[in-house]
Amino acid sequence: MNSMEILRIDELKRIEKQVNNLLRNWRRLQKEHAKLQKNYDALESSHQQANETYTHTLEEKQSAHQSELAQLESQWKLRYEQDVAQLQQDYAQKIEQHKNEIEEKEREFRTQIEQLNKELKQVRAVKDALISRVRGVEA
Repeated sequence: MNSMEILRIDELKRIEKQVNNLLRNWRRLQKEHAKLQKNYDALESSHQQANETYTHTLEEKQSAHQSELAQLESQWKLRYEQDVAQLQQDYAQKIEQHKNEIEEKEREFRTQIEQLNKELKQVRAVKDALISRVRGVEA
């Protein structure tokens, strides 16, 4: 074997070693890639599940809040109707009370007017008597 052949054999061995290293690294990278892909798929699945759970939780909360809102709304309407009815009743009572007070005042004033009319008649009668007396004395 001459030195040229040894050189070629050495170069071929070196290339073979590099190829083997390259293949080994390639397999290792393939395994790592497969492992990373598996991890990615697991994370993707976990993320999707978490997303679905979160969406479901939000929908449940929304439903609960809507039912609570509807309940509060009905309570508010009931209370509003009760308050309006109470105010109308109070208003009617106040009107009746004022009406009664006005009627009482009217009766009092009529009584006072009648009394004053009687006094006026008496005063007129006295005045007429005095006038008659004065006329009788003058005549």
